[in-house]
Amino acid sequence: MVEKPIAILGLLLIISGPSMLMAWFKLRQRNLSPLLDANGWAVNTNAKVSIAFGTTLTVLASLPKGAERDLKDPFA
Repeated sequence: MVEKPIAILGLLLIISGPSMLMAWFKLRQRNLSPLLDANGWAVNTNAKVSIAFGTTLTVLASLPKGAERDLKDPFA
């Protein structure tokens, strides 16, 4: 009874494991050029992302001063 889920999990790991490992190594390089190239931007150099630049890209937006948030849906 226990052998089936373990076999399915093992098969899933054998199939997707190498691609997950390759993706992890590529993401560890912190290089934006493959992502930009996939989106149609022609970048012929490595666009390295520093820690400071990565932090800038992931900052949450806030409302400007004097702005109010209206949670009523006009299309409801």
